[in-house]
Amino acid sequence: MTRRQHSAQFKAKVAVEAIRGLKPVNEVASKFGVHPVQVSHWKRQALDGVTEIFCQRRGENGKNQAQRQAELYQQSAEHVASLSWNEIVAIGGVELAVRLSLARNAHAELLSETVPTRVRPRELRVLYGSADSARVATYSNVDPLNVPKKLLNVLHYFDGRSTDEAIELIRREHGLRIAPAVVRKLVDFDIMADVSPRQE
Repeated sequence: MTRRQHSAQFKAKVAVEAIRGLKPVNEVASKFGVHPVQVSHWKRQALDGVTEIFCQRRGENGKNQAQRQAELYQQSAEHVASLSWNEIVAIGGVELAVRLSLARNAHAELLSETVPTRVRPRELRVLYGSADSARVATYSNVDPLNVPKKLLNVLHYFDGRSTDEAIELIRREHGLRIAPAVVRKLVDFDIMADVSPRQE
């Protein structure tokens, strides 16, 4: 007795019929003249194969897409390499010009050593402390700052009054000399907020 060899097309046709689920496996087997176990086996192979096809395509598309993206970036870099910054801003339009202006202003403010004329403490989260310092979180719990307790205890003097006046009051009442550069750093690290009147 010899086994019958079935073509791939025949196996696919049987598997699709079984996957549809319109008829029980026994009826599908009877319709095509094969054993029900064989129908179940081909159905399982077809379903497994579909998964592999999609995984394989996704991988190939991902490679193709990544390759196309890299080529696009390379071509874009070559295109803009010959342009001046002003030409790039002109191409980018008003939105880019506004964003550029905001970025330049923020950068200049970060580099500035000018002490704000008026400051207020920001909300701080004290994570833990020791006898002479405390770890406080301002903009990020991941990057807490170590601040001397003597300084933390006098931050309330910076209540919007003139910075010079607050520094002098702290010196007179607590004997603590705070350099204006320290106030600038407190603003830079978001411990204090600059509430100086803005000049338009």
